[in-house]
Amino acid sequence: MNETTSPRSSSAWSPVGGVWAAVLLAGSAAASWWLVRTPPEEEARAGGFALGEADYAVEPLPLPGWAEAVIGPLGLLLALVAAVLLVRAVAAGRMRAAWGLAVGCLVPIALMAGAWWAIATAPVIGANIGAGLAQLVFVPASLLCLVAAVGCAVAGRRSRN
Repeated sequence: MNETTSPRSSSAWSPVGGVWAAVLLAGSAAASWWLVRTPPEEEARAGGFALGEADYAVEPLPLPGWAEAVIGPLGLLLALVAAVLLVRAVAAGRMRAAWGLAVGCLVPIALMAGAWWAIATAPVIGANIGAGLAQLVFVPASLLCLVAAVGCAVAGRRSRN
């Protein structure tokens, strides 16, 4: 069957695939933040200072304790569900493999963003060397992932013609 008569021809990009890709990326960032972070009280206690004396590279958002306990596991669950649905869409031919690869290349960026947020909002005394070190590694790595994602997307557009 050719692509015009096939009942399950792959589309270049579907709105539903875009939504699941966004859910995968947002969930990955939230899960990464949750997995990397240490509760501020524990971190201050380990550093030997009161939490009120802490400095931050980036001031953390004022979240209640229950929200912190919900955001990470929910993000992890959403990321896993979205990943499974996107893989199934590619396997079933509802999404081109190149688009699936493009989304897959963006996932490490989301993971690094979540980890960076956990590092940058950690309470410290003095300079937050970890945030600067993470930026030195995460920015070039993210650019490489972004270039790979764009390359996959361009290859997917060209294979359609």
